[in-house]
Amino acid sequence: MPVLVDAEYSLRLVALRAVLDTVRRTTPATPLADIDEAWDLLVRVDEAAPEIVWMVLAYPHVGTWARSVLRRLRGPATSAQPAGLPASTGATVPLWAEVGYLHALAASAAARAGLTFCIRVPAVRGAVSLPTLGLVSPPGVPGPAAPANAAGPVPVATAQVIGARGRVEVDLDGSVVPLPAALDDDARSWRPIRSIRVVQGGAVLAVALDDLDPYRVVAGRTAPQPLGAAQAARWREVLAQAWRLLVEVDGEGARAMGRVLGAITPLVPAERFSPRSASSADAFGSLIASAPDDAAQLAAILVHEFQHSKLGAVMHLARLHDAASDRRYYAPWRDDPRPLSGLLQGIYAFAGVTWFWRAHRHRTATAGARRLAEFEFALWRAQTSRAVADLRGDSGLTALGEWFIARVDRWMAPWTAEPVPVAIERAAGLRRPRTPHGLAAAPSQARA
Repeated sequence: MPVLVDAEYSLRLVALRAVLDTVRRTTPATPLADIDEAWDLLVRVDEAAPEIVWMVLAYPHVGTWARSVLRRLRGPATSAQPAGLPASTGATVPLWAEVGYLHALAASAAARAGLTFCIRVPAVRGAVSLPTLGLVSPPGVPGPAAPANAAGPVPVATAQVIGARGRVEVDLDGSVVPLPAALDDDARSWRPIRSIRVVQGGAVLAVALDDLDPYRVVAGRTAPQPLGAAQAARWREVLAQAWRLLVEVDGEGARAMGRVLGAITPLVPAERFSPRSASSADAFGSLIASAPDDAAQLAAILVHEFQHSKLGAVMHLARLHDAASDRRYYAPWRDDPRPLSGLLQGIYAFAGVTWFWRAHRHRTATAGARRLAEFEFALWRAQTSRAVADLRGDSGLTALGEWFIARVDRWMAPWTAEPVPVAIERAAGLRRPRTPHGLAAAPSQARA
């Protein structure tokens, strides 16, 4: 796992260099300072506290931003929002404001390091997003200045972030908002990104429950959608319960997940038993998910998206399939045909989900929960085994891809002989395909 983490960080630095080079070459008009001023501030932080720069640049949503801004930079300056953006957002910020996320990122790093600095950043709808830290709203405004579904052009101005003697303040057109000394504390006009830390059996999960960052959704930029206190408390409770289940099932695997997973973006609750979740190859170490029905469902979601993250990182390093092929494949868990990359992702993700329900069905306390776990195990075992069998020997696979499918097949083989009640086996066989994520995929997204 450390190899994949290091490789993804290297890839993140390459993406940032691509942004810098493209901005320098295209020089888009901006009321902000030259992009090199933001980069120079990051260099200053790196000299004083390199671990902070690593943490900030490795934050998953930085990868989503880099993809989004590069798409706009390499097209006309007036291009629309990236394809796949949820229709409810329906708004476009100026290109300079999207580039200015790097200025805000540098301000966040400098604030964390306690440096003396001053840098101008975008203020979207009157609010300033400080990535990894939180959101500054105009004085007198309790939260985001506009609803998330506001359409049309977005009002964008600039603000100054100033750090001196370990304190930080944000000047919003003459209205100064001082941030608390502990940046994770609430304060007037300041909403920090919530963090959740859970320890179970020596395995640590420390994640941001990020409902504020403009690039927290894999499809592109979107407005803040803050959780209420009760919703956030529910996430803390269920996440702690899910983590306990995962540690009980496989402590070593949970510790590996804890070293990678850094951010969860909450979505509104979905239909019962049909959770929505997604992850992106650009945002390694994060996922978005609807509020879960219970801890077991969330544990399965975490496993599913962690599998995607791991395989996405592997696919950045090695070819498992012929990238030139435009052939589409049947995926038992989907209604739409999938490219080979998507089918490989789905196989690995649902093999992990099958593994979780197989282990969890023996640990459930109630008969109803056990029947549900039996059904989930039978369903994903049947569907994933079919997909694996269909891909064995496929001409689109590289030698490494053939090895990968053989390993998954060998992993799942012993499970096929494990009995489940006949009625549940029959019900699992009758289950119609479903799309487990329910979200539009971005072009580079690692999806099942």
